[in-house]
Order: sequence, then C-alpha cells, then structure tokens
Amino acid sequence: MLESAHAVASAPGEGNDRVAVLRASGGGVVLIVADGSGGTSGASARGQCALAVVAIVGDQLCGASVGDCCVWRVDDGGVDDLSERQARKPLLGSGDANPVKRPVLSRHHPVHVTLRVCDAVWNLRSRRCFRAIARAFAFGKLRNGFRLVHFSVQGNHVHLIVEAESAEQLARGIQGLAIRLARGLNRVMQRRGDVFADRYHAHALRTPTEVANAVAYVLGNFVRHASRWGKTVRADWIDPNSSAAISAEVTGPPLTADPQTWLLRGGWRRGRSLA
Repeated sequence: MLESAHAVASAPGEGNDRVAVLRASGGGVVLIVADGSGGTSGASARGQCALAVVAIVGDQLCGASVGDCCVWRVDDGGVDDLSERQARKPLLGSGDANPVKRPVLSRHHPVHVTLRVCDAVWNLRSRRCFRAIARAFAFGKLRNGFRLVHFSVQGNHVHLIVEAESAEQLARGIQGLAIRLARGLNRVMQRRGDVFADRYHAHALRTPTEVANAVAYVLGNFVRHASRWGKTVRADWIDPNSSAAISAEVTGPPLTADPQTWLLRGGWRRGRSLA
C-alpha cells in the first residue's frame, strides 16, 4: 500500500508532466514519471502519454516504461539507465505497452557493488573500523559461486568488484558479506542497529573497457574524493584501505579471491581506462 507522496512536480508548458515519489508501507520507494502528451483530442479518445514506474523494495528493483521516457539511477558509482534495454516504448493507450526486462546476470561479467553506511556509523577508514572490515573480507571473500576480487574502503561507503555465477549467488554473497561487516562494525562501536543505509547498488561490467574503468575507479576512489576536497595526492600513492595495497603480511589471511572471469584475469587490458 502506498502512503503519502514525498514530492509532486508539474513541468511548465503546454503539457501536463508529473513526477511523483512515494514511499511504500514496506519501506520501499516508488518513482512515477508521467509525461502528458496527445491529450484526448485527435484519433484516440482515450489519450496517450509516456509513463515510467520503478519500485525499489529491499534488494529488488522492478519497473516498466512506456512512451518516450527513461529512468536513471544515479550515484557515485555512475549512471545506470534502467530503461535502455526496453525493445520498444509504445505510448500508453496504444495497447502495446511492454514491461522492462532487466538482463540476467552472466557469470562471465564482473560486478561493481557499492555499499553505503548510515550516518551514525564511524569513519570506515579509521584503524579500528578497517580491522573489522578486513576480518569480514577475509572470511567472506569466497563462498559458493561468489568471489570478492577488488575493494576500496572510503569514509562512509565501500566499493567492491566481485564475480558471481548468478544473480541469486551475487545477492547471497553480498548479503553474507554485509552481515559480517555489520556485526564487526557494531562490535567495534559497541552498538546495535542498522549499519548500511539502504540496498546495495550493483552494476554488471560487460566489456574490457567497462572493467578497466571500474577497477581504476574503485582503486583510485580516495584520490577522486581528495581532489574534490582540494588535497594533492602523489601520483605513485596507493590507497592503504584498498586491495591494491593489501598483502598477507599486513592483514594475515588474504582479503580477496583470485578472479575467474576472463575480463578480470586479463581481458580488461584490451579496454581503455578513462579514469
């Protein structure tokens, strides 16, 4: 059941555009974008309009798009066009509306995952927090059909490059890792409650260039943030809170697993990193 709308906007001009963001009773968010076009005059008495509906509930995202409109998810990990793979976008009222079908995750494609923590959680790059994170990585890096290959830990979020045999094994692997992280961080902070702010964001990497860019983005993420803060970082500096600098001599058990996909084993070298 949907509760009150958080925001409703009307676009200027002759159309009757509407954007509404509502919160579902289960805690999910439903975004509805309606673009009034055509009206009730002309050939069709029913009228026609463009419409996109996207629901995010827990770890699930579903939606549909009709007419000439798109839906994007935007965060620090990039922009994901959720409606780009819809084969056709007929106008609502034409009788040809098709739901958006998200592609099945291929075991050949690595995944860039971002996890964000709640505001009350301490700085993840602190020595005590990173020790807890390293312990969680050491025991959760490898499970049936799931492998943690690269990571970087920032102040309030964690970037991961992982491999999974299926979407289900990706979800289970991230869930298991998140539980270990939450328990370890809560133990350090001597508190109870949620650690992660919302569902994780996952973006499949399908080409050598995508993989090269994602790995460079993850391992160099702190440098990007530092530049925004006006700080200068040496060109040869390696983030100590990333998989680029971690060694067994420092952390004990390895924190990452060996890659199995061609793209991460070396196929990324055929791409061109833009980072």
